[in-house]
Amino acid sequence: MKQNYLLSDLICLYEVIDNFRKEIYSEEYINITKVLSISSLTFKIFKTNYLNKNKLPIIKGNHSISLRNAFYGGRVDVFKSIAKNIYIYDVTSLYPYVMVNYYYPTGSPTFSYDDNLNNYFGFCYVEVETPEYIHKPILPFKGSDDKIYYPIGKWTGMYFSEELKNAVNNYNYKVKILYGYKFEKSNNLFTEMINKYFELKKYAILNNLPAKAAVSKLLMNSLFGRFGMKLNKDIVNIVESSESRNIHLYHNVYDNFNLSDKYEYIKYSIDINELYSEINGVEKYLNLLVLNDNNKQEFETSLPIAMAVTAYARIYMSQFINSNDYTVYYTDTDSIAINKKLPDKYVGNELGKFKLEYHAESALFISPKLYYLRLFNGEEIIKARTLGGDQLTENDFIELSYGLTITKLKSKFITNKENLNIFYENTPLKLSPWLLKRNHFLNDKGQFDTTTPLKVINNNIETIYPPKIITSLISYNNI
Repeated sequence: MKQNYLLSDLICLYEVIDNFRKEIYSEEYINITKVLSISSLTFKIFKTNYLNKNKLPIIKGNHSISLRNAFYGGRVDVFKSIAKNIYIYDVTSLYPYVMVNYYYPTGSPTFSYDDNLNNYFGFCYVEVETPEYIHKPILPFKGSDDKIYYPIGKWTGMYFSEELKNAVNNYNYKVKILYGYKFEKSNNLFTEMINKYFELKKYAILNNLPAKAAVSKLLMNSLFGRFGMKLNKDIVNIVESSESRNIHLYHNVYDNFNLSDKYEYIKYSIDINELYSEINGVEKYLNLLVLNDNNKQEFETSLPIAMAVTAYARIYMSQFINSNDYTVYYTDTDSIAINKKLPDKYVGNELGKFKLEYHAESALFISPKLYYLRLFNGEEIIKARTLGGDQLTENDFIELSYGLTITKLKSKFITNKENLNIFYENTPLKLSPWLLKRNHFLNDKGQFDTTTPLKVINNNIETIYPPKIITSLISYNNI
């Protein structure tokens, strides 16, 4: 019986893959068996059928390290914790929208000390000074803990030039350019491919073809992610002991142990280590570095494109986050929670338009990706990234809103590589309400309510001191 079940499962999986293969080949004449992932398939489709004369910038070495500091990702922030009668909107395909509607860096960059921001299309390392009064700052700052903040104050950082222009022209930021990278400026890089798959997605939805709709959405959204992948990858392998010894001579090894008398498990960096230089001499070491760096070009990615996409997305969302027409409680990359309906001109099913996801009777936004919604029909929406919402209740969120830490059990698989064992375990997980990205203030009931931006002092984010919790005020009657 079990064998028949497994056989049916495999046959079903084969048919799914085969239909997917036929679908992709009929649309793009691409063989999916030549790639290993959806992102690599998407990039192969783009490069083969849609990339015209423009040369995608591939940045390596020290310039890659410098430029990667301008990669901040999407914004997730709590501005006000307690809400009633609110509207939660999502943007339809935010990243594909900005990929279609904006200019992108192409070609080889030129390093420059030009101090005029208007002369740049690219990336600039700058001194930033924010206006003191801004409640929802728009330029991100990467702290020493690698967390992303949106603070006030003064600091230095690397940014996409168009995001700096938005900050200066629309939000009264001051910037002083220390150096930068200028690129060629190209449009319509992604327009044909994204518009095609957006129309295919709409067609599939209208004709009740969920699989086709899911594939179209996946191909449309996966293209961006491929551009931002790191060139420096760790490698995990099972090798013979003789090969393991050679790997130790060439690379930095993070994990290594014997599986048998002949084979070893090993995890190591693709980069060449300095021990090779000491053993073989500087000349051979430098030659191998060049060869290794050139080979990385085969790993298809383009960091400037990915950084520009996320920056344009932040620029697009900043106009809604900072609008004076409504109160914004929460934002997460492509979504906002507000106290009024958006004007009709911003709402629709087209790329870049907002769609209403929920109309909530009440809400508690505790911290990024940790919130509770109660809809007018009584349905509860619970988001908890680290735990999952199925273990949390409304009362848990009420306790969190008063500053109390709660403990839940999280089920997860534990692996033991040396014994090749996998087991299932329930481990305690503490959920803390402390909002570490903005200052949190209590209302007169002792609940977390409003927030204000942190300040950068001497290029470091200020230390947060949690408010005193008044547990005697806790009430479970309502939120």
